Amino acid sequence: MKKFLFSVIVPIYNVEEYLEETIESVINQTIDFKKNIQMILVNDGSPDNSESICLKYRDLYPENIIYIKQKNGGVSSARNHGLEYAEGEYVNFLDSDDKWELDAFKKIANFFKKNSDIAVVVGRMQFFDSSKKFHMLDYKFDEGTRVIHIEQEPSMIHLHITSSVIKTDIAKKYEFDEKLKYGEDAKYLAEIVIDQKKYGIV
Repeated sequence: MKKFLFSVIVPIYNVEEYLEETIESVINQTIDFKKNIQMILVNDGSPDNSESICLKYRDLYPENIIYIKQKNGGVSSARNHGLEYAEGEYVNFLDSDDKWELDAFKKIANFFKKNSDIAVVVGRMQFFDSSKKFHMLDYKFDEGTRVIHIEQEPSMIHLHITSSVIKTDIAKKYEFDEKLKYGEDAKYLAEIVIDQKKYGIV
């Protein structure tokens, strides 16, 4: 049995302006952070004040937050490194300038509970601050929460890692391509979704 329900891996580089808001969006989840969520903060050689923010939250939640510092190796390296420490049933790779709605993990957990054969669940994406528009991929959610079978709906494949939650045992069978400078998340997620042939949207 896994120690947590969710592991959230955050690669960090030059994001001190946004980092606290990102971390708080996970800590304040309605599903109960202390009981259900592990955070893995991976400092990818960031030259700014991000480390002190990470240490502050690690010290506040030592049972839930792991802090890792590595030489700058890029976002794929940071995600792969963090995945080694994931002890949750499900894993999310959250960018350090993004945030989750506070009831998101509760809704995603309920979906996984009802659909135990699903390995990947994706949430809607909405911009915040300067714009409140939804992401251009939002058409996928027009029919609401459901399972998408990609062989029946090939145009509906989803390639955005931050809004995806993956069964950890499945996620650990793959790795982010550290040679890629762009599209590394699309490649990683596409490999999983194509192998699984379906995923859930919430």
